[in-house]
Amino acid sequence: MKCPRDQEELVTQVYEGHGRFHVEICPKCHGIWFDAGELNLVLPELTIRLENMKWKPAPESHAKVVSPKTGALCDALQLDVADGLIVDRDPVSGGHWIDGDELDHLKQFAQTACAETREHVDFIARQMEEMGFHH
Repeated sequence: MKCPRDQEELVTQVYEGHGRFHVEICPKCHGIWFDAGELNLVLPELTIRLENMKWKPAPESHAKVVSPKTGALCDALQLDVADGLIVDRDPVSGGHWIDGDELDHLKQFAQTACAETREHVDFIARQMEEMGFHH
């Protein structure tokens, strides 16, 4: 497979974290191709899956990506709550192209979202205890 950004040959590597699977990485720009569902294995701390988050189309200025897997034109989707992070999604295979620095931004967003969710749940639990509810 070729990199959709610079046409370099993608290199298959094993990704280990909350699962073990293969990803395709560009040795030049460090972009990564994730097959359908694999991005969720990288970010398991998200309480809602990426597919269910509020996405909007990316600005027209975003360079279009052709899926290295299927050759389909990817949907460029922007996640507002993550500082305008753009992820390219293959509408045919459901895979994702993540540019080199975007994965770090996405991981940082996931950790922040998880911490905020825990704080919110703890706050609600404290309020319920104060009102006499016990678990």
